[in-house]
Amino acid sequence: MADGIPRRFVDPEEVNAILAVPIENPEDTIIGAVLLEYDPVLQAAEQSTNSLLWLVGLSATAAVLVAVGFAWLLLRRFSSGLGDMMRGMEALAKGNAMTRISHARNDEFGQLAHGFNTMADQLASARAHVEDIVETAAEGIAVLNGDGRVASANPAAATMIGRRADKIVGQQWDSVLTVRDPRGGAFAAGASPIEMALATGRQHQGEVRLTRSDGSHLPVIASCSPLSRSEGGLVLTLNDISELRRAEGVVNERADQLALLNRELHDKSETTTRLVKLGELLQACVTFPEAFSVVGTAMAEFLGGLSGTVHLTSASRNLVEEMAHWGDVRSSATQFAPEDCWALRRGQEHVAGPGMLTPRCAHITENGKKGYVCMPLAAQGETLGILHLCEPNAAEKPQWLTERQQILRGVVDTLALALANLRLRETLRQQSIRDPNTSLFNRRYLEETSSRELRVWGRALGPARDSHPAPAKRDQASSLCPRGLARGLFLSGRGLAVLQTSTLSEDPALFGCGIGCSGLFQPPNVPNLPLCRRGFPCASSGCKDILAIC
Repeated sequence: MADGIPRRFVDPEEVNAILAVPIENPEDTIIGAVLLEYDPVLQAAEQSTNSLLWLVGLSATAAVLVAVGFAWLLLRRFSSGLGDMMRGMEALAKGNAMTRISHARNDEFGQLAHGFNTMADQLASARAHVEDIVETAAEGIAVLNGDGRVASANPAAATMIGRRADKIVGQQWDSVLTVRDPRGGAFAAGASPIEMALATGRQHQGEVRLTRSDGSHLPVIASCSPLSRSEGGLVLTLNDISELRRAEGVVNERADQLALLNRELHDKSETTTRLVKLGELLQACVTFPEAFSVVGTAMAEFLGGLSGTVHLTSASRNLVEEMAHWGDVRSSATQFAPEDCWALRRGQEHVAGPGMLTPRCAHITENGKKGYVCMPLAAQGETLGILHLCEPNAAEKPQWLTERQQILRGVVDTLALALANLRLRETLRQQSIRDPNTSLFNRRYLEETSSRELRVWGRALGPARDSHPAPAKRDQASSLCPRGLARGLFLSGRGLAVLQTSTLSEDPALFGCGIGCSGLFQPPNVPNLPLCRRGFPCASSGCKDILAIC
């Protein structure tokens, strides 16, 4: 009754055991006890109950043991499948793409293993595809670790570097890669794209010159892309741009050639313009001295640095004379025979100078190491003369004639044509003012020059003209000279005049005398003038009744 727990008591003196059960009222307060006496039936029931409890306990223990056994077997099977999965994923994570998990079981682990194997197959296929792309790529691709060692390199990278791939992998990058700046100079410390990418973990790209193992240089674009993995590293892509640089070189060369052609075209255009101006000036010249004055001035501009002369062949074709000269060197004789010039002999240009086997012309007076060229002036089927040029520094300028060949040809053609036209005009003019039989001046010359010469006389007489006799009348003048010539010319107290009468032009026989000298008309106050038969002064002693001045 002290602790409130029912207890069984066995009294030796009693046959049956007594069970004492405490009575609590209120709760936790024991107010008494009930004594129950065990009889055989109750004892048998108690034994049966105890036996049943032992059976239940043993059954429960057996069930627990069975459950533990099943649980152990299940956990072992689960841990086996899970272990296979973990080992497969670890192998796959380490890069072993050929890792597979046996999936002979048909449970969930078998299905999971099948899915893992399928994923591994796909990854292997994708990896093989990527490796094929990397292996066959034209760009050089190399993977560098975080410490700068080469982890892998494709064949293109090995070819660019000039080494085998197995000799590159595992090496420090700067021991197998020698990069320089685009001009071939060395990079400053830490200034190359690879060094900057490794140091900063950022992408860098730039043009570099890759020095190969054989010492040759290869221009490439180096692109450095950092990897996102924790240990760092980068992917180095080398793009060969040697063909691009070669194409750029060709384009630049073509551009230079085009610029040179443009300059040459511009120079030729200017030369053509100057040749046209020279031709216009020569065509405007009236006499040979005037033409050669233009030539002497123009040649110094056309042929700067060259000295030269223009020689013309005489009408008798037995003498060649100098007509114009320019420059500091006079290398040709002023007069020589046509056979002294090889250009006139051969009818084509003749060049002589240092290093040439051609002989020098006999009219060349210089014996130094100068260059000479004689070019015939031929036009309208006739050789008029030569253009002679001298280059004082021919030994230092072996191309002195080649670079001026086109200009010389244009100058020679222009000059020859202009001189031929000038000679033709002079010939036609002489034929128009001289008699073809006697070569004396004819009436046309008198008509062209009389008015000019009379005006010259008038200016020469000046105040003295007022002291002359009074003007003769026209009928008085008619009686002075026969056949009415005096009607054409008469003296006036205020000057001289020419009467436009029909007599001067109607009688051509009046002009058949020997009047032809340049002093046909002379002022009447000049002494010792010969007189005509009528007693008037005449400019020619051969005048027969022809009144030169009255």
